Amino acid sequence: MRRFAIPLTVTVTLAIAVTLFHLKQQFGDMEKELAQVNRTIVTHREMIKVMRGEWTYLNRPAWIAEMATKHLGMQHSGSARLIHLNDLPPRALDRISPDTDLLAEGTRPAASDQGELQ
Repeated sequence: MRRFAIPLTVTVTLAIAVTLFHLKQQFGDMEKELAQVNRTIVTHREMIKVMRGEWTYLNRPAWIAEMATKHLGMQHSGSARLIHLNDLPPRALDRISPDTDLLAEGTRPAASDQGELQ
């Protein structure tokens, strides 16, 4: 029995040593990968901060108006184009008398439309 115990102990010890060495190498590789991912995250966060600043700058109303005038030929409409609500033509439903049968064609309005017609 003793004849097998020493080689078995040496073999088990070598197997454990090789396994631990392999795990240590894998752990080191994973740490390097984690450090690289963290550097990438920091870089992307910095890029996002820059892009948010650029977006804020480009969303200024003065900048948008300048670009619309330059590229689209748009001008400020001014108050001359505004009209009063009473100057609008009447809607079609306003011109229909209350006695008119709107359901003469056999169509039924949806439940939400029935309240508007009554």
